[in-house]
Amino acid sequence: MAITDGEVEFAAWISAHDGLPIRIETYAAGQLDEFYSRWDFEYQDSDVGRIPAKVTNTSRLNPADEPFITSTTEYMDFRSTTGLAQSDCTLAAFGLEEPIRLTPQSRVPWILGLIATMFGAGLLWWRVGSSSTSGRKRVSTRKVPAGFTIVELVTVLAIIGLLVGLLIPAVQMVRESARRTACLNNNRQIALGVLSYEAAHRKFPSGITGRASPPPVFQSWLQLILPYVEKQAVFDRAMEEYESNPHNPERHVFGMRTVISLYQCPSEPETGEVHLVKSYIAASTSYLGVNGTNWTLKDGVLFEDSAIRPADIADGLSNTLLAGERAQRADHYYGWWYTGAGQNGSGSCGTNLGTRELRAPVQRGFTNGLENCPVGPWHFQASRPEEPCSALHFWSHHPGGAVFAMCDGSVRFLAYSADDVLPKLGTRDGGEQVSVPE
Repeated sequence: MAITDGEVEFAAWISAHDGLPIRIETYAAGQLDEFYSRWDFEYQDSDVGRIPAKVTNTSRLNPADEPFITSTTEYMDFRSTTGLAQSDCTLAAFGLEEPIRLTPQSRVPWILGLIATMFGAGLLWWRVGSSSTSGRKRVSTRKVPAGFTIVELVTVLAIIGLLVGLLIPAVQMVRESARRTACLNNNRQIALGVLSYEAAHRKFPSGITGRASPPPVFQSWLQLILPYVEKQAVFDRAMEEYESNPHNPERHVFGMRTVISLYQCPSEPETGEVHLVKSYIAASTSYLGVNGTNWTLKDGVLFEDSAIRPADIADGLSNTLLAGERAQRADHYYGWWYTGAGQNGSGSCGTNLGTRELRAPVQRGFTNGLENCPVGPWHFQASRPEEPCSALHFWSHHPGGAVFAMCDGSVRFLAYSADDVLPKLGTRDGGEQVSVPE
């Protein structure tokens, strides 16, 4: 049995002995985090029988937390929060007649694999048992061949193959579900950082500070919100480097090479690494601001020298895209979190991106790695890191879609089938009547 609520998955296990629960385990996975908790009961003898004495709680917020958070309390303290009497710590007190296990849908293949394994073990036991029994009951001068027949061997191999075939996709699915949950949480924290920046400055950050702006130039919006995502120390070091070199941030050693895990999707193959890009060493990001339809129209929220206020977003904060997921290209030329001139200094493809982005014309013979790509417009679609033109549109390593953040701080996983409505969500005051796909 599975209990699901949208993106939330819940499971519970209750182990018992002689009608008394000895361990209760719960597991929940949602869009923002995962939570695991376990209660172990210790009993003592009394005049009225065995009664619980202590309860040990072990929990963790997500699979990456180490070590587990463990605490032991007297049962009297535990029951004060659960409403149980000291003598009522039985399965019936939890509304159960027998131990149960609620199994999430993602574990169903594991159960099928277990059944297949038990069937194979039973077959082997039957074969060995029948051979030994027949040997005791009769004596024959004919030599009985030992081992298994070809049919039995093929059957066992088929069962093992079925087991492997069921387990591997199940494990991969669970891992990807956890990575997607972490990615949603990253976007949520980034969106909250942007809203905190807006509360302090009365405007959203610039998608990137352009050449026309006073120094420092080419500051990305992800750099500007660092103090609001608990990275004040990184921001201070970046400002020190800008003081010494305000016009060439790509030469800043500390800022360019600092990896911010919050800015990277866990599904990226090279998460947590810095990359040698031509003569630069840079840390990348998976999340770009939405500049609107494309880099020339600037009808979104985060674009070159933007200074958008919430009042400017006539379409509504909950109906306007703030940022989206664009996976890294294999050469990591586009998508540095610290800085990035992008196409023609606009930040396009580097720090921001349009829902129908256009390839900019190559200027002064400069090679930008996109000159062989069609002009566009480019759509929201699946791609691969090896595809050079993948820098021109939103996509991710998650199956079926990518994660987006809205201007009100909410986050959504949008399927590629939502491509038709993406341009309407990308503009801040287009006047379109559209709702965010669930």
